[in-house]
Amino acid sequence: MNGFKKLNFDFNFVCRFRAFDYGGPAGSMASNVIEVMEKVHAQLKTLRTDLHSSEAVYSHTGMILMNGHTDQPSELFTVDTFSKLEEYARSKKLGRLSYWSLNRDRPCPAGKVLGWAAGMCSSISQKPYDFTKVIAKFAH
Repeated sequence: MNGFKKLNFDFNFVCRFRAFDYGGPAGSMASNVIEVMEKVHAQLKTLRTDLHSSEAVYSHTGMILMNGHTDQPSELFTVDTFSKLEEYARSKKLGRLSYWSLNRDRPCPAGKVLGWAAGMCSSISQKPYDFTKVIAKFAH
């Protein structure tokens, strides 16, 4: 982030952070992501001196999640994980909440071996669009 600031990068928009594929420790994915986002927030507060409150910094921060398995074996986002992170995003009044990706928001076809993190499905047991339904709550 400091490198971007040295390059006079224009931060006058919502900075979106991909909160997955960082090889986080196994355990509570929701807690791990919240910890990462709070560290991002602390960095942005020092970089965004034009924003005069913690709330303003949160409103200029976005969080991108990934549904199901990521390509990091320690990372698994369940619908419950998304619900907890949607609650966090709403409580902090983040500027954006999104996920990768809609085409994965369904169970994998029965009997097909697609690998750990398939590109066409979430690689977990779920109903179609379970993750989308959680993210849609953020807009209300």
